[in-house]
Amino acid sequence: MVRLNSFFILFLVWLFSSAFTMQNNGKTPLNPNPQPCDRVISFAYLPDDILGKWWSPDKDGQVEFYKHGGKYYGRLIWSIDDKVGKPKLDDQNPVVSMRNRRIVGADVFKDLVYQEGKYDLGVAYDARSGYTYSCTIWLEGKDVMKCRGYLGFSLLGKTVTMTRIK
Repeated sequence: MVRLNSFFILFLVWLFSSAFTMQNNGKTPLNPNPQPCDRVISFAYLPDDILGKWWSPDKDGQVEFYKHGGKYYGRLIWSIDDKVGKPKLDDQNPVVSMRNRRIVGADVFKDLVYQEGKYDLGVAYDARSGYTYSCTIWLEGKDVMKCRGYLGFSLLGKTVTMTRIK
């Protein structure tokens, strides 16, 4: 099924590009006098704009994003479930030896790389279920972050909104 869909998309791209080229007498449309500003790609946000403290979608946790070695990470710094005297443990972790670690202080976002206006190629860990998902993050304002977690394909996932803590 995936190969069929990929083939169909490639066919449509080829068909569209062929039709576009034929309309221009076989010439690809190029700007005859390109200016330096014609090639500048601009994004409204800088890569380090993700840094700082963010509320989880349900406001029951806080994640602090930081940068290390050119990649971005998010550490859980507060959880409503983490009570004094009886800290919340990572009891759903698939790695048995990690089930006794305290969840506050754990990295729940790892290895995010900034590319073309989004943070990609990383993973997000859901401590409630113990699952780790592929993750893409992008900003929709200085104080609004969208996080999409998925398994396999981005189409098979869920997007949540996190807000910056002020």
